[in-house]
Amino acid sequence: MPKFFVEPEQIAGDFCRIEGADVPHIRGALRMAVGDAIDLSAGDGDLCRGRIEQIEKDVITVRILEKIPGMAELPVRITLYQGLPKKDKLEWITQKAVELGASEIVPVLMDRSVAKPGDEKKENRKNERLSLIAREAAVQSGRDLIPAVLPVMSFKEAVLRAESEPDALCLIPYEDCDAETMQETRDLLFSGTARQISIFIGPEGGIAPEELEYAKEHGIRPISLGGRILRTETAAIAVLSVLSIAYDHLPDRK
Repeated sequence: MPKFFVEPEQIAGDFCRIEGADVPHIRGALRMAVGDAIDLSAGDGDLCRGRIEQIEKDVITVRILEKIPGMAELPVRITLYQGLPKKDKLEWITQKAVELGASEIVPVLMDRSVAKPGDEKKENRKNERLSLIAREAAVQSGRDLIPAVLPVMSFKEAVLRAESEPDALCLIPYEDCDAETMQETRDLLFSGTARQISIFIGPEGGIAPEELEYAKEHGIRPISLGGRILRTETAAIAVLSVLSIAYDHLPDRK
């Protein structure tokens, strides 16, 4: 069933007004009509099941029939701290991270980042573009929430932010690979018990030794992704894929 995101103020009692770009999509591409069933999410994790009552040029009115807990979110909040990559890679990473269940994407300027932030106006445009990609990916993948894309921050800022999260499991993939490290990695990724996970992924040039030491000093645990060297975009998707499998459909899920 089609699902669309709305702002809380668009809901009044048992009715919701859909406005903006979703209107021509519903009327044109989907060819929906009065009486068709539709799902709405106001970003609180719950799902509003409704029926189209009226279709106008700029507004579609939906009667809300019931509100139920959403089932598309993982029972763990995952923040991806992504080392700032070159060119358009961050757009692709953002899209795939949203599809795999990430709750938040934070671009991080690291020592070996080739890409550098531009002026404030340029960075604001980039963030708006990434936020739009996150929204579109959330719609496409049937998410109940739209993950946030934060502005670029420094590595130290990111580490301190992750450290401040209560009871968070903070991980940083690094090149080390031996039997003991791999077993610890499996134990951490497949534990299924964390409620907040922060993942740090290095840029194309990798994570500098000084950054690794700083991360370890602040409680971030190194893990291994195996004996192969992965591209930055591959590493991010590899970790998120494992976590999605490990945590999805747990017995205590809503």
